[in-house]
Amino acid sequence: ACGTQIDHLPAVAGRGWRPGGRDVGDPVGVVRAVSDTAAEAIPPDIARLAGMPHAMRRVGAAMRLLWRRPGAIVELAELRDQAHHVADGLAARLVELFA
Repeated sequence: ACGTQIDHLPAVAGRGWRPGGRDVGDPVGVVRAVSDTAAEAIPPDIARLAGMPHAMRRVGAAMRLLWRRPGAIVELAELRDQAHHVADGLAARLVELFA
């Protein structure tokens, strides 16, 4: 399921990495945002778009994808909507956390 969650972790003993240079024993919070689960399969042709390093190649590949499979526009729009929904939830949770 999509959404965001804030986990409050207990104070950490003074071992290892200290996020943001915090003092030992300070509580640490974790914010997790999930836009899709492992059970939800992203079509391979759409997943390949995300792995392309160059924007112009990604645009060209997206155009070819839509030419070959026009129905992919619906899947891309759903992914975009899910990502925006989760980003909005993440922003709201971060405001809560830092307010």
